[in-house]
Amino acid sequence: MPDLIVHIGFPKCASSTLQNQVFKKHKGYLGTHENLSMDKNMALQFKGVTPVGPRQWSNFCQAKKWADRVHKEYSNELSSLILSEEMLSNKNKFNALPIIPFLEKFSKEIWTSGDLKVIVVLRNTAEMMASSYSQNSAANPYASQLNFERFIDSQLTKRVFRDYSVWISKLYAAFGKQKVCVLLMEDIDSNVFWQQLHAFCNLPEFQNETKLMPKLNSKRKTKNSWEIAAFSPEKKARVMAINLFGFIWPYFILSKYRNTAILFTKKKLSNHFTKKYLKENETREDSITLTEKHREKIESNLRSSTKILSELLGRDMNALGY
Repeated sequence: MPDLIVHIGFPKCASSTLQNQVFKKHKGYLGTHENLSMDKNMALQFKGVTPVGPRQWSNFCQAKKWADRVHKEYSNELSSLILSEEMLSNKNKFNALPIIPFLEKFSKEIWTSGDLKVIVVLRNTAEMMASSYSQNSAANPYASQLNFERFIDSQLTKRVFRDYSVWISKLYAAFGKQKVCVLLMEDIDSNVFWQQLHAFCNLPEFQNETKLMPKLNSKRKTKNSWEIAAFSPEKKARVMAINLFGFIWPYFILSKYRNTAILFTKKKLSNHFTKKYLKENETREDSITLTEKHREKIESNLRSSTKILSELLGRDMNALGY
């Protein structure tokens, strides 16, 4: 049985680049990548049986069926299979890191003849917050500089940001340091990033243009500013529909009717939001700025975590803006 390499994110950390420019070329790639339908996307199907948000519980019976489908479709002659889905790092209402205990149990009880390994890509929290806010701005009718600053303060006050030191500590404890590949977004223009990924996945050598893709796809306008997209009722409706059905209706139950229900719900919600937020784009700002004041506020809130992370990774993470 091949090893299973699971890339769990995080979002806004070059996941699309890795999926579409690197992993997709691997014969044993299970998804996700652009234009891959749900029936072929083994990564999204895998996510559907995990307890990551919007779902709140695991389904190990379906996880076993998932593994059986993979073994049937992919040759055991492959040394490894790669699964990439950045939303596997989502929290749920009961656990901030639900994917780790799920993967640990999955590796011990289901994926037993091969190793389970994990890839995670980190990015300093200040820039991740700004990039995530920009990415989600099309679904936020109130997106603005003031709303962004309130978002940062809320994240820090409620401590709902991802604590990287806890993630890495628990991943090392669950799988061992040798089976966890921790990459830094800040290294993506260096050979270190690609050599580490190449060695961990045993992938072919990378082309130089691969390293440039994150910059081309970025919504970043300058060093400290990111784009605010025009408000889209369709995108807000899509987010709400996916969250709703992800919680109440698993993909493997009456999938044909589920898809029809999702489309119907998105259309109704989109019409509702179009009327409700008719004038939101008239005075909408076009960018947000991550000020030095907010960078310092975020870094100071994470100082103790950053110290632990530096010890775990053997690098001065504070110097990289963590």
